[in-house]
Amino acid sequence: MIEYYGYLFRLTWPAAVMFFFIILFGAARTMECWILRRERRRSVVRDHLLSLGKTLLWVVTIGVYFFLFHRTYGDWFQRPLILQGEINSLEQAPDQRHYDLGVVDVHGVSEVFSIDEAAFQVLRSGDQVELTVLPLQKRVSKCRVIARIE
Repeated sequence: MIEYYGYLFRLTWPAAVMFFFIILFGAARTMECWILRRERRRSVVRDHLLSLGKTLLWVVTIGVYFFLFHRTYGDWFQRPLILQGEINSLEQAPDQRHYDLGVVDVHGVSEVFSIDEAAFQVLRSGDQVELTVLPLQKRVSKCRVIARIE
């Protein structure tokens, strides 16, 4: 499981770091508003509305960013798929940056997953493999050859 989330972090670290900084900035602004409010002895409606507006803006910003993060990188919130099956086909994708791995799993359903070049070089058609897959992106994060057909 640690390997799975490590792989996810390598793919999504800019968005994850930005999410952390947005939360950190929002928490700092909230603390600043709270401290300024406690220092003032008088209660001014304008100050309360300003604090409420800043907090509301922060909550909306976090909500929008979380929504976008969840839609783009929803694999963070799902468990990895672990599949066993036979490699049906290996081919280079049209964009020339990744490779497609056609796998027939135990139930006879054929699926196509994206795989990196290092794994592509090792695998051959007909191999029995165990794959750990990102469920939404259909990318292989870990591939283990169970049986190789010579």
